[in-house]
Amino acid sequence: MTSRQGLLSLVMAVLILPLAVSWSPSKSLSELPGQAQTSQAAKTAAARLLNLGLKQYSLGLQQHSLGLKQLEAALQSWQQALGFYRQLQDRQGEGRVLGLLGDVYMILATNIDIYDQGIDHYQRSLAIARETKDRQGEVKALMRLGMVGYGNSGDYNVAIEYYEQSLAVARERKDRQSEVEILWQLGSNYAGLITTSIYRGDHNKPIEYYEQSLAITREIKDRQFEVELLRSLGHTYQEMGDGGKAMDYYQQSLALARDRKDRRAEGSALGALGVVYEDLGDCNKAIEYYEQSLAIERETKDHLGGAPVVFYSEPRSCL
Repeated sequence: MTSRQGLLSLVMAVLILPLAVSWSPSKSLSELPGQAQTSQAAKTAAARLLNLGLKQYSLGLQQHSLGLKQLEAALQSWQQALGFYRQLQDRQGEGRVLGLLGDVYMILATNIDIYDQGIDHYQRSLAIARETKDRQGEVKALMRLGMVGYGNSGDYNVAIEYYEQSLAVARERKDRQSEVEILWQLGSNYAGLITTSIYRGDHNKPIEYYEQSLAITREIKDRQFEVELLRSLGHTYQEMGDGGKAMDYYQQSLALARDRKDRRAEGSALGALGVVYEDLGDCNKAIEYYEQSLAIERETKDHLGGAPVVFYSEPRSCL
């Protein structure tokens, strides 16, 4: 679910459902007006529509007033591409597009039926990846299912199961970049699971996964993801009541964000440090960090898109 659901809900009735049936894979290429009828031309058209959809999708995520139209356009492009891939019996192409269509459904989901369409597309993408022995596609499909696992069922264990499967395949392929993200997601899901009353396992699980991910991130020199992991470690220690370690990781995250000139990440780290200082009872220091974070939030207009910079859910006593 996204922060733009209110806007999206106004048009879902006329957007998703008509588009979902606008393409009939049973049609032959010769029946498609304006479309090439040869195999090579069909491959070219499929690739063009795939790439066009990627551009539209990217614009849809970036733009606020026009974002919905771009996502609608991406959905149309990929549905047409899906038809071509099926006509060509290109199973890997079909599987890839099914996953992308699932992404759009998830972003535009405003009710359980549309949400379930996204899950169904992910499941079909996974089935094709396994059928064609596309191990990279399998990793991506499992990761997608992991990302929506908790939201779909209300059970962190569902997400963890998918991520553990994807981790095994990623390690088999020596896909270090995917391994980094999967380990981070496992840490995040265990962190969430610990907050429930049903968990009886090791409370250090999130730390273990985050640290594994951090080690690989530094090995492959992914500085952007390193910033995120440092902040995740800080937040986890903060939740465990260890303000000293939380502050240390947040400070590392802040230093790296500034080194990379990543203003959004800098603002997030500053806001997190403000929360730590407030928890420690130092309101002067807390407000100092909050004000710096707020200045960056206004500068980057982060309150209009993406995650808020200052991330706390309860009223703060220092404010």
